[in-house]
Amino acid sequence: MMWSVVMLLATALGVDSYAVHDLHERLAHGQQLKIYLPKSAEKLEFISAEDPRKIFMYWEHSRLRTNKGRVSGTGSDRRWYIDKVTYEDEGTYIQRDFWNKDIASVKVAVTPRHNNVKRVAGESLLISLEGIDLADAGLSFSGEAANVTLVRDGAPVSQDLPNYWDRVQTHSINIEIRNVNYSDEGHYTLRDRRDRMVSITRMDLTGFY
Repeated sequence: MMWSVVMLLATALGVDSYAVHDLHERLAHGQQLKIYLPKSAEKLEFISAEDPRKIFMYWEHSRLRTNKGRVSGTGSDRRWYIDKVTYEDEGTYIQRDFWNKDIASVKVAVTPRHNNVKRVAGESLLISLEGIDLADAGLSFSGEAANVTLVRDGAPVSQDLPNYWDRVQTHSINIEIRNVNYSDEGHYTLRDRRDRMVSITRMDLTGFY
């Protein structure tokens, strides 16, 4: 009888150790994604939410380099990172062991980022690209003074707007609105090449911080 109890307990523990743990992450566009890789993990696969038929191998323990992201730490303190998630990173990340069995899965959803900033008149407003390429970026402004497009496909289109002449500058990681004034108060919406909202930034002027 005692041996039966021991065997049943061992079986239960064995089943639990191989149970697949499902996690859910909801991240704002541009946030960091961090996935813990236990010692038993040998590979990390990705199934895109946009096209579940495709499976991508992002990391294998036997390879020195990752196909995407980066790995930090060793042993029981090993983690895989994407520094700035985009909508292309939405989907399911599956960890597998040496026998190709599922260890855990992480389902990731990406949402627009919301920012509230204050600036003093004459300063610059910086709109982070939040992980997208400059060539894919579009920026529009909505406020009491105007509703206009400032950047399209990574290039300023504000030169035709007298109030923005030579004030909109694009950089590799952000878009800069120089010398802000009260007419610049409002909402700045950043979109990617597929017109998906990446971020919305509300800017207000203040006399001090």
